[in-house]
Amino acid sequence: MKVFYPFIAVTLLITALQTKADESVNNPIEVRKSSMKALGKSMKTLGPIYTQKRPFNADVVKEATDRLLDYADSMTLLHLFPEGSLSDDSKSKPDIWDNWNEFSNMMLDFEKNVSDFGMVVGMGLEASAVEFKHITESCSDCHKKYRTKRK
Repeated sequence: MKVFYPFIAVTLLITALQTKADESVNNPIEVRKSSMKALGKSMKTLGPIYTQKRPFNADVVKEATDRLLDYADSMTLLHLFPEGSLSDDSKSKPDIWDNWNEFSNMMLDFEKNVSDFGMVVGMGLEASAVEFKHITESCSDCHKKYRTKRK
């Protein structure tokens, strides 16, 4: 009978982890936070390259750009902000839903800027620097207006 205890323990652990994973997928705040972290990771990778604090590496830039392009779909991003998806754990301001049209347009601008960047990034640092700056400005403008400051 003792042989079954580890099996039961492992089964219970897997079930608990799967339940937690399912909850986070169905939780718009968790999905939003995860998506924003992925976007932030790309920006943190690209930022030092475009401010010439790190050398240009085409493979690193391509990987970060591909990740940006994957996440920078305004329809996907907007779905991360269903009405009422606020909590103490969210940095989103209620102004998002009060000014939904403006917020949506900011997301569309962000998507366009990422798309434009994706089209020129293969041409090198100088050719894509202006487009990268447009992305950083999009992020900054939206965060200033619709995200609470970090504590």
